[in-house]
Parts: sequence; C-alpha cells; structure tokens
Amino acid sequence: DPRLAWAFWRFRHQAYTKGSPHAGYGLLAKWGTAMKHGLFSVTSNIDGHWERTPGVGPELTYECHGAVTHMQCVDDRNGRIWLTQDEEICA
Repeated sequence: DPRLAWAFWRFRHQAYTKGSPHAGYGLLAKWGTAMKHGLFSVTSNIDGHWERTPGVGPELTYECHGAVTHMQCVDDRNGRIWLTQDEEICA
C-alpha cells in the first residue's frame, strides 16, 4: 500500500529532521576533535544527526545508507540526489 509506505516515511522524516542530536553526539565530537588525527564519522544512521552536530557537519560525515534528508530516483540513470523538502513527504 503506497499510502501506508509514504505515511511511515513521513513519520520517520519528521521525527529525524525535527529532532536534535542528543548530548552523546557532542561528547563524541569533542573527544574526536581532540585526537591527533581529528574526527570523521562513518555512520549507518539515516537521521542526519552527525551532519547537524557542531564541529562535525557534512564535511566530516559519511552516511553509508544515505539519509532521510535526501532523495534519489532509482530510475534516474545519472544518480541525481536532491534534498528532501517537508512538502515532498506527504501522508
């Protein structure tokens, strides 16, 4: 059922994009930046919280499963990826 799938996706999108990274992200970022080689996050999380953690951001994050903040068409041969806007995710 496509409506059920989109409703679930909208719930996840809203929960992840409207929430804030918890204190553990900041603590790990602080520890990581104090290390000799600094910090780089490789994560399987799709919530985008590492990108929104002060001192980390998208430059120091690799989301191996992607994120709810971006969309990609599986039929698009050029692999175009775009930001997910709230109005694009409807229930």
